[in-house]
Amino acid sequence: MKKLKDKKIRIVKLQQSKDEDGFPINEWVPIHDGTLWAYYRHLSGKELFASAAMQHDEECLFIINFRNDINTDMEIEYSGKYYDITRIDNFEGYKSDLSLYAKLSKTNH
Repeated sequence: MKKLKDKKIRIVKLQQSKDEDGFPINEWVPIHDGTLWAYYRHLSGKELFASAAMQHDEECLFIINFRNDINTDMEIEYSGKYYDITRIDNFEGYKSDLSLYAKLSKTNH
């Protein structure tokens, strides 16, 4: 069954730049133009146990169209919250979908 990608997300990475006085600043910038469409759901307790994750963290799954420019140093912005990407699954090397496992970020944006 095809999963409906009906949620808008942004994938952001931490980039260091300089302010007008030349001091370094860190900012989260999107790696793409506009927004990406994604399938989204919370992981069940069984899936959390299988991945040896902590039960108190908000863990979820985002499925997007295949991209090869995403890594676990990046974050997903969805519905006003940021999620740390913890694992990337390209489903046996097929280049159709990309599953991004993520947990609610503890950093302040």
